[in-house]
Amino acid sequence: MADLGFEPAKKEARVDFELAAMDGRPRTLDDYAGHYVLLNFWATWCAPCRIEMPALERLHLELADRGLRVVGVDLGETPAEVRRFVAETGITFEIVIDADLSTSRVYAARSLPMTYILDPAGTIVARAIGVRDWDSEAMRAMFAALVETGPTG
Repeated sequence: MADLGFEPAKKEARVDFELAAMDGRPRTLDDYAGHYVLLNFWATWCAPCRIEMPALERLHLELADRGLRVVGVDLGETPAEVRRFVAETGITFEIVIDADLSTSRVYAARSLPMTYILDPAGTIVARAIGVRDWDSEAMRAMFAALVETGPTG
């Protein structure tokens, strides 16, 4: 993972959250239990975030049925702003909104985009700061290897 720009987790940690999804229902970390999760902190005003969104969508489409959950955590924007962006881009992976930035603070998401990889128990495995080439062969291979056994829950 380090050769792809991911830092290993400094300590094993599970950081729970409750955030509103685009359908208005709350989502918690437990909603993704048994799946690897790519948790991407972003905002519509963040140009690098906008650049990587189509590649994250392709990763989601390729690996969702094998157990990868791509979850975008929007930082503090209104649901209307986020819905407009999702409609413009055709994103289908789950987007949740961190309205009060409390989850972003706990995850220390100060630079955008910031991405965490969580294992099926919800433990932070690694993080990456900045844009990544989600379409690269090496990145795809890494995620395919993580989810090769499929969901555990």
